[in-house]
Amino acid sequence: MQTRALKFLLHSSNAAYDAATKTFVYNLDRRLANPRSLQVERATFTPVTTLTPMPHVVYMHSAALSSMLRAKHTVVLTAEAHENASDVIAVLEETHTRGRYAVRDNGPVYATNRDAHTRRIDIYFTDGTGTKLDGTLALVDQDALIAALNPVIWLDPETSVVAVSAPLVVGGDVASWASRGLSGLDLITAQNNSIEWTVFGATKSLKMTADWNSMTDDTATQPQQVGDSTTVMMFKTGSGVGSNAYLIRTSLLDVFVKTSKIKFKNPSDPDSNQSDIGTDLAVAINTSYRLTCVRTTADNTYRFELLTLDGANVDTLQTDSQTFTALQNYPDDYDVVIGQQMVEDYELSHYVEISSVTAATKTAIHAYMASKWAGTSSNVAGEHAGFFAQMKIKTS
Repeated sequence: MQTRALKFLLHSSNAAYDAATKTFVYNLDRRLANPRSLQVERATFTPVTTLTPMPHVVYMHSAALSSMLRAKHTVVLTAEAHENASDVIAVLEETHTRGRYAVRDNGPVYATNRDAHTRRIDIYFTDGTGTKLDGTLALVDQDALIAALNPVIWLDPETSVVAVSAPLVVGGDVASWASRGLSGLDLITAQNNSIEWTVFGATKSLKMTADWNSMTDDTATQPQQVGDSTTVMMFKTGSGVGSNAYLIRTSLLDVFVKTSKIKFKNPSDPDSNQSDIGTDLAVAINTSYRLTCVRTTADNTYRFELLTLDGANVDTLQTDSQTFTALQNYPDDYDVVIGQQMVEDYELSHYVEISSVTAATKTAIHAYMASKWAGTSSNVAGEHAGFFAQMKIKTS
């Protein structure tokens, strides 16, 4: 009788994933007839990026394939005085890259029961303790995540305009912009200036249609600038980046564009007529950015990041660090001002300010901004697992 060897290529992207059982499933169009032997020749696995700690070894399981084997093939030893039969069909060791696992050599050849057959192949992975490893990550509600961090100021031009404002349409005038944060800001256009609600990436922004356009509020309580804070905003420059174009001013940070660079007011100056502090963060005209500032009181340092969101230098990340001992210059009802001089065609989108400087806080706000730029209310906070396996099954 002629023996035939079939190679089966299993890739995680081609499987149906059962989140309840953490199992990848493949359905065959016909049953495997008269199997003689089975061998896992190659296999690789990368866990979800949120897995911590990474296991030292990963076991590859299949209940369906194990049921085809002629005899008990694998046992897991424990501290108890008995052997536990297992459906492990391959052992993947960590490679030279942390968090990546592979079969080091060809796996053993298992004799199969020729009367066994299956049209369904299941694959799942465990760590050394037998705990099943996730194949996919759940969607994260980014709005709920930011709300749980208790933002001081949270400006969202898609959802936060107060009810008394006129109905919003892209290109239409905006009368006011309410904060979803704890400070309860209600930013009102100054001097009856027109500000437009417009498209920004796949989300929305407020566009300043003329120089000296601004929105302001002086009623809400703000933190003092001597406190810890993580501030992240998305904005788009206009047709000029040479003169002072103000982005946003709060009691914590007064940031603007001048001479093609991001600048801010010196928090060490003892009065409101503060000098300009330059950074190395360069901006271009008509370009969208995500600007981050982490202010830590422990070392009086302002750490800036500027990510380019579109244009010729998309995804470019610039960084800068400045050290100043901030003074408590302003009362806690100091004006919040968006825009002002030289802001024609500038746009301000989402803004989040949180009194925390942990890495997790910054990561969470960045994920929120990324989801908004992409036009989604939820996304995966990390990367799904992935695997590949090459199996050889001999039939007759």
